[in-house]
Amino acid sequence: MNPSPYISKIITATLICLSCANLSPAGILFQDGFESPPETVGAAPSLWTANGTGVNVVADVLNGGVGANSLLVRGGVERRLELDAPINIEDTNSLTISWIWRQNNSFEASDGLKGFAVDFGNGYETVLVDMGVANGTNTSYDGTTITLENDPGNIATPFISYSVTIDSSYYTSATTMKLRYTTYSGVDAETSNFDNITVTAVPEAETLGLLLMGFTILIFARRKAK
Repeated sequence: MNPSPYISKIITATLICLSCANLSPAGILFQDGFESPPETVGAAPSLWTANGTGVNVVADVLNGGVGANSLLVRGGVERRLELDAPINIEDTNSLTISWIWRQNNSFEASDGLKGFAVDFGNGYETVLVDMGVANGTNTSYDGTTITLENDPGNIATPFISYSVTIDSSYYTSATTMKLRYTTYSGVDAETSNFDNITVTAVPEAETLGLLLMGFTILIFARRKAK
């Protein structure tokens, strides 16, 4: 049975509302799990620049990462891992940057993640610091560096999750973003691993509500038409 003219008008109006709304893009803007291809086990990461030769893609399927590989970072000196190409963040409402990080050895109070930093076009700013044993976090950044508890330990850690959300009111007119990670351990054999570095655009609450309303009306109209 064909839908009534009334139901057809509901469907048409809903589709027009959805298409005309100022919807912020949602979804994954960038993700790197250091998988092969394009990565080569034993080589430096293809999307990042690291200082020195102590940063390499490794096979890591049994150690709690995502996929088959992760990125091994050696100690001995300060290591910096900087994303080569900027990420397009134009017209986003807010951003969530997430990753997992594992420490393979004991980390003293002076060792750890010296800084996760972002660059919205005016130079890098340190978002998060996690020295000593990895803590992990799920938090928001508003311009003040997030400093996690510094607990030295003589144990290795499994992969720990980090997630930082930044509202667009902070980066205002920025259209691109770059990422940088800095680690330090005083001993070359004290290593850590990064995996599943992801940047996600978070949709506005109004956008989610509008989409839900639209889909609800469409489902109702479909049922009434049968």
